[in-house]
Amino acid sequence: MLDDLRKHEHRVGFVKDSQGRLEDREDCKLRLLSQVTPSKETQRSLNQKRRMEMVNDNTSKFGAQTIGVHGQELPKFLGDSKSKEWWKFE
Repeated sequence: MLDDLRKHEHRVGFVKDSQGRLEDREDCKLRLLSQVTPSKETQRSLNQKRRMEMVNDNTSKFGAQTIGVHGQELPKFLGDSKSKEWWKFE
């Protein structure tokens, strides 16, 4: 048993207790938070910026689709006055 104690004797005083480990974690967190600079934008401007990014993204993805299922342009029924009354054709 004395041999085991002598093996670990060099570690006496260097092992941190729970309070020391907690303080080290808190200091680390404070150092990390101090490096981040806060944004000077307001909530309204951030929401508007996000909304514009979302609109631009959706426009680029879905905005240029004018073709139908068969690869042709979709019919424009309101463009011609005759096509508005399609039920009258025989």
